[in-house]
Amino acid sequence: MSSYQIYYYTPPQYKTGLEKMGIDLDLEIRNVDILIEEIKKQINENKEFCRDQKSIKYDYFKSLLSTDIVLYALSEDKEVLGALAFMFNIKDGDKVILFHGICSPYIYSKRGVGSELINTLIKIGITFRIKYIYLDCVGEKIKNYYEKFGFNVEKFIIKRSYDSDSDDDSDGEEDEEPHYYMKLDLSTISGGKNKKNVSIKSRKNKKTKRNMKTRRNLKTGRKLRK
Repeated sequence: MSSYQIYYYTPPQYKTGLEKMGIDLDLEIRNVDILIEEIKKQINENKEFCRDQKSIKYDYFKSLLSTDIVLYALSEDKEVLGALAFMFNIKDGDKVILFHGICSPYIYSKRGVGSELINTLIKIGITFRIKYIYLDCVGEKIKNYYEKFGFNVEKFIIKRSYDSDSDDDSDGEEDEEPHYYMKLDLSTISGGKNKKNVSIKSRKNKKTKRNMKTRRNLKTGRKLRK
């Protein structure tokens, strides 16, 4: 079974906005290295890409691929194993992430694709000093899944769940599903409170140490150890 890597793609119209927010995803994750059209084609051809999720419909998720920043799990042969759509925003003066949806076909359910995508999103949030990640979902099962990552329910409402292709309401029966609005406070995650941009800081520190060592060695005439 081949391994996979997480990549990201940002729609061109958002790049200037990210720069103004001081967010450079290249510091944390690789930009997708195949044509985005090829990725979208794979997802468009797989009607089961979002399984039978109640929280996000397949057609809606496809629309997010053009409007959101998207994390992709790609196998070594560039097969799309899963995807997560999100956006950065400002709320009450703080930088936040709006987590809009995640999909991964059943055949990859044992490979930890969903967990890897969500953990990557959390890592991005911590690195760029994001205060909260917000999401909403439908159903107890998916709510419990997000709680494993530290998300908490802020509120919930009961919504009617029905087949949008059917207009037959004559039986008067409705399937009621709890619709949860959830939030992850990144300061509660290990390393999240008052965390600086780790990637930038660590790289600068390493570079500074190397330069200082080089100067010392030049003064003493010692050779650099590889």
